[in-house]
Amino acid sequence: MLVRKGDSVHVCWLDCRPTALAGMQLKMGATLNEFTGVVKHVRGDDPENPTQVRLFMDPAPDANVDHLPRVRPPGCTCEHPHVEIKPAWVTEIL
Repeated sequence: MLVRKGDSVHVCWLDCRPTALAGMQLKMGATLNEFTGVVKHVRGDDPENPTQVRLFMDPAPDANVDHLPRVRPPGCTCEHPHVEIKPAWVTEIL
């Protein structure tokens, strides 16, 4: 899936964190992050052969993403920071 700047996308991923160690089994807590938004920046570590690509997006106004960290990528002149996501988390281009 080729995601471009300006695309409206649906993203979904799980944040897993260890919560308890009961006996020999590690218990994991998980938070499902799922929302739509617009990709504002696409950043890679190399313009021709990137090994790492990050997307920075603005979530839709009705998205419940207050718990997610906001960052401002290098060279960003936008008025506000964005949510950083991995390309693998994009489930659909709308």
